[in-house]
Amino acid sequence: MRYRRAVIIAAVAAVVLGFFLSGGEFLKNNAFKIDTVHWTGNPMPPCFQNSATCGGHIIGADENGRDELARLVVGGRVTLGVTLLAAIMDLAIAVIFGVAIRYGGAVIKYVILRIADAVACIPAWPFLIAIVVIVLVRREKFAPNWFELVILLAALNWPQVTRLASAGSDWRLALNQTARNWRNSILILSTVDFFGFGIWPPTPSWGNMMQNAEATLQDQWWVAVFPGLCIFLAVFLIEIGKRAVFDAETAKQAVVS
Repeated sequence: MRYRRAVIIAAVAAVVLGFFLSGGEFLKNNAFKIDTVHWTGNPMPPCFQNSATCGGHIIGADENGRDELARLVVGGRVTLGVTLLAAIMDLAIAVIFGVAIRYGGAVIKYVILRIADAVACIPAWPFLIAIVVIVLVRREKFAPNWFELVILLAALNWPQVTRLASAGSDWRLALNQTARNWRNSILILSTVDFFGFGIWPPTPSWGNMMQNAEATLQDQWWVAVFPGLCIFLAVFLIEIGKRAVFDAETAKQAVVS
């Protein structure tokens, strides 16, 4: 039963991945292109709500007349890509520190584990915002690039995986924690983007798309609902996939560790 669920999740993930990798330049161009023909200064509704004023945009257009579907896809590539790279970097850091802890002696083990304890106590998204404000603003760069966000997210999430790797635990526990870190990073990045301290427009991300929708949310629901739904589905599918791949006992051991 467990393996059947894993196959189903893998199939769903393959479909989702194919969706986000498809479209190429067409979707990228439409994510930034303003529909000057149909746009009247307000977000355009989805075609299933009002086919006369949707301008051919299947799930509507944003406050600047840009296609919502294209921006969801490009924004998904940004949000999922940055957070997945951060999760992979967490695992790489865990392997390096785990080897150092197991073979570097008592002093190295003590130092690394105490640093891990200190980092684990830091609240994630307020710390991330503080780093962005202090470091980037001081050097007169008001938005971090994607690689800087990857490093910052990885720097916040490595302690849990490192502890599992250093203890010589089952490798599935480390992968289980890595999947959990990916899920958490999506929520952290979306929150930071929403408050305007992460990825900045015009580059779309699911978080900053929800921020842009704040001013028109009462009248134009679609500009916030669809990116919010994408964040929910991404987190939900990662969690379901994680549970499908790792049995209940393994997941329980990972939480205890």
